[in-house]
Amino acid sequence: MNLPEEEQWLRVESLADKLRLLPPDEAANEVARLEAAGESRTVLTLLTKWLALPPPPVPVQEGSVIDGRYTLKEKIGQGGMGSVWRAEQKMVGRDVALKMIHTMLVSPEVRAQFVGEISALGRLNHPGIVRIFDAGIHQQPDGSSIPFFTMELVKGLPLDRWAVLPWVTRGAQLRLMSQVCEAVQSAHERRVVHRDLKPSNVLVREDDYPMVLDFGIARLELFPAMKQARFPGRQSTLLPNSIWGMTTISGAAKAWMFIRRG
Repeated sequence: MNLPEEEQWLRVESLADKLRLLPPDEAANEVARLEAAGESRTVLTLLTKWLALPPPPVPVQEGSVIDGRYTLKEKIGQGGMGSVWRAEQKMVGRDVALKMIHTMLVSPEVRAQFVGEISALGRLNHPGIVRIFDAGIHQQPDGSSIPFFTMELVKGLPLDRWAVLPWVTRGAQLRLMSQVCEAVQSAHERRVVHRDLKPSNVLVREDDYPMVLDFGIARLELFPAMKQARFPGRQSTLLPNSIWGMTTISGAAKAWMFIRRG
């Protein structure tokens, strides 16, 4: 089972919202009907786990205040590890991107991976890599905690959408890819490898400068719903090391990925 993509998370959330309103036996029958209709095994596994969880007393949504410092304004992304929100930093009055772990994945093991993502981002310093501003642990009213961090809010187009714009020349594409390589090389020099570099993780700003996002791809095998997943991310963009189960990934492997996708 592959790590769920954004569309799968949205599908799970939509189905869970509906099935929560049904009696347990009717909800189980509906899950069986979805399975017979060919619903994704990943969606069904996560849906079953989701329905087994008690609803949070105060759901995180637009207007929620995180750690007393950030007000959520709009969800702008959802990935395998967590969601990304546009949030207002109350003390400064600026908008930031706030990433928090998905509520289904909150466990000591996965929290440790999320904190590792924060630490990795904190070591990076390059104009082509999104900057981290802050990090913390949000305490919910029921006593549970959700780790989060905030980054600069990057406005732009994913690399694949930018590349097909009618005014983007081949020369512009090559210059931009050179800038992406420089950013990735800077991370390699700090012993950080992206593991899931793909067009959606590179945003091109209005000034045609690329920003590399989300160095947080991680193995989630300790989460029960993910134990069957051998590697995170999309197989078409993953490094061979990840697919083969190797824990050490070098800059040379990332260079292989660039050549393969080029």
